[in-house]
Amino acid sequence: MRDIALALIIAGLMLLALKRPWIGALAWVWVSSMSPHRMAFGFMVEAPVAQVVALALLAGLLFSKEHKSFPNAVPIKLMIVFTAWMCIGFPFSIVDSKENYYQLEKVLKIMVLNLVILVPLYTRKHVDYLIATVAASIGFFGVKGGVFALMTGGAYQVRGGGGFIEPNNELALALIMVIPLILYFALSAKRRWLQYGLFGVIFLTSVAAVSSQSRGALVAILAMWAAFLIRSTNRWRVFVPTLLTAIFIAAFMPDTWWTRMGTIATFETDGSALGRINAWQVSWNVATHHFFGGGFYLEDQSVFNRFAPDPTFIAVAHSIYFQILGHHGFVGLAIYLLMWFFTLRTCSWVYRNSSSAEDKQLARMAEISLVGFATGGAFLSLAYYDAPYYIMIAMVILRYKVMQNKPAVSAAAGSAQRSAPVPGRLN
Repeated sequence: MRDIALALIIAGLMLLALKRPWIGALAWVWVSSMSPHRMAFGFMVEAPVAQVVALALLAGLLFSKEHKSFPNAVPIKLMIVFTAWMCIGFPFSIVDSKENYYQLEKVLKIMVLNLVILVPLYTRKHVDYLIATVAASIGFFGVKGGVFALMTGGAYQVRGGGGFIEPNNELALALIMVIPLILYFALSAKRRWLQYGLFGVIFLTSVAAVSSQSRGALVAILAMWAAFLIRSTNRWRVFVPTLLTAIFIAAFMPDTWWTRMGTIATFETDGSALGRINAWQVSWNVATHHFFGGGFYLEDQSVFNRFAPDPTFIAVAHSIYFQILGHHGFVGLAIYLLMWFFTLRTCSWVYRNSSSAEDKQLARMAEISLVGFATGGAFLSLAYYDAPYYIMIAMVILRYKVMQNKPAVSAAAGSAQRSAPVPGRLN
């Protein structure tokens, strides 16, 4: 029954996408963020859902007469340059394997679709729809995981449904990232019941993130909380509820959670932490010996034999920074960091230049969300994860809308000034 219902929903979205491509763009964001077909039980589990949604979106863009745009923004240009650099360096990969080609195909699909969904999304409402789709897709696991954690006393790890965020650590970072996005809607909600409901979602999502037992998630939460206190204008409005939530979670979590979190201070005796440091050194050594990096697949015995201090401990980079460094070299890492630096600059620009309180609120929450990604991502291999790119796209569109409105505002102000009486002058 679940498979049939999901198939009907996907079919309906595909039909709508042919006439309104922006719906197809949001459908792609939903499918890529949530992987709903992975939670089915029958024929939909292995169905090519992402492919058919992408085809419907592309067909809608080709044949629909709806407005289309492509904002000329620095983060988008850098994303294109970054994608080109990956393609240029790929022939110089140090491991020729099916996994390497598979990862290239996977990452190129992500990057190309990131550019495609930018085309039909152009209104202020589209920005909210995009952020809401990301928040709802990931927040679903927050509500589900939070309820599960409360029912089991936090004794078990909370995990995702599929895709990038299926493992507990990756899910935890995704949940942390959407908390500020949900908070944006909670603070701007007009109806009291909706506001309380969204605060409830934030509470459950916070419980789920902590119950994932991810040490990187704890660090990301603290960094994001610090960024919120420094940057947000609503810090005192949510300070008390957040403090109470933190106290509740701290009292709620079992001893096993405290023991695991305590290993942050004693990483030198933790096997997982030592494995990550070993993988980081592999990435550094690969980048220093190969200008274009080593390619998408470095978890090979031959690579670790050449570049690892401990060749017996093979692991992924467990860091977006070392992941990009090992895959694409120092130049690739520089482009990647610049892309996110200018995305944060875009958030700040919107906050400074928009006259809309909602724009400012969203810009701040997007900025805080990206701080969570930048911090938690230091311990996870999520460099190509979709959600941060969707936040980037939303901010680029929002900046474009603010820029469109600014000349009109300036012109109106100038017209009013010219028509106003000037002291000492006959009008």
